[in-house]
Amino acid sequence: MDQALSDIKEFQAAYRVLLDPEEVWEHWNDLVRYNRVTGFRVHDAYLAAVMRGHQITDILTLNISDFQGFQGIRPLLPDQWKDIR
Repeated sequence: MDQALSDIKEFQAAYRVLLDPEEVWEHWNDLVRYNRVTGFRVHDAYLAAVMRGHQITDILTLNISDFQGFQGIRPLLPDQWKDIR
């Protein structure tokens, strides 16, 4: 437990943690319905919904297919990230 809490504190210090936007449920519902999302990919749709609510378009991922098809979301591999900075 101590290690987990320490890891969370370190993460919060290193990254800006965003709260869920008010319209996250609407975005999530729209993404799931429009893309016919099921299974584990429902979580990816939730992340995309939070991103939409904060007007974030790019996500760094090791699995591009997790986010392909979500309108307004651009998944990037780590080697692609350095090209856009």
